[in-house]
Amino acid sequence: MARSSKKKSKGLGKTFIMVFLILLVVFTALIFVIDKFGFGIPNRIAGGDGPLSNLYRDSDRVNVLLLGDTMQGLTDTIMIGSYDIKNQHVDIISVPRDTYYPRSDFPGAALSKINAVYKTEGVIGAADAVSNVTANIPIHAYTVIDEDGIKEIVDSMGGVPMDVPFDMKYTDKKTNLYIDLKEGEQILDGDKAVQFIRYRKGYKQGDIGRVEAQQQFMNNAFKQAIGWRLPKVSMTVVKNVDTDITVGTTLRLGIKGIFLNKEDLQTHTLPGDSSYQNGASYWIVNPDDTEAMVREIYSNQ
Repeated sequence: MARSSKKKSKGLGKTFIMVFLILLVVFTALIFVIDKFGFGIPNRIAGGDGPLSNLYRDSDRVNVLLLGDTMQGLTDTIMIGSYDIKNQHVDIISVPRDTYYPRSDFPGAALSKINAVYKTEGVIGAADAVSNVTANIPIHAYTVIDEDGIKEIVDSMGGVPMDVPFDMKYTDKKTNLYIDLKEGEQILDGDKAVQFIRYRKGYKQGDIGRVEAQQQFMNNAFKQAIGWRLPKVSMTVVKNVDTDITVGTTLRLGIKGIFLNKEDLQTHTLPGDSSYQNGASYWIVNPDDTEAMVREIYSNQ
């Protein structure tokens, strides 16, 4: 089935690793459960109501919340992986970490960002929040990973080829962050991959340039992960993620995922605009554009 050629938007934060989790942990497991045992769509853990409820109810899509957990408990990567079971197609919706999400029980500028919800309300609270800002899209499962897990997973696939756009050098002893990458084509191992992910300065287009670079990294990592390396990568993923998808199901699907189509992936970013309010920078969601984006995703099946 033909896919829309509209703008493929850029993922934010540690975008690339979430693709691994979608393909290696969640979707492959769900394919197996649905295809082999006929369990059907899993019960949702959040969302599914509102103006698009009929669209969601009649769909065979499975949506998984993907979170990148930091040492401070903030989720600097927030994504939804949406799997079209019938057409074997994956859509990724990136939710900017600074998305404005005020909560009366948690006042303050920092706590009004969506990346703080996981720290104060846990994974189910985060699922509710993400669903709320994405037209109440249903969420059926979750996966959480930290930077140590990213390192091991990248190493398990033999690194990721990347053309680093310029020299990246930064040191922050307080957070034990040391970045030292040279410009040019190279294979980034797990440690260097995390350095690339965390680097924020120097892009001519600011954060947009950084996002574009990480989008390219995501595509490279996706292609690197699938194929003959997938069984080994799958086992590494199992050891390094927190998910409500069972380990046994994930392992059984490591081999099946070898035949995934590496071209069948489309990315999106939660529509909105940057705004500076109350001494903080936020991403303000555009509800109408968000609903249109979700309708487009669900119509392509």
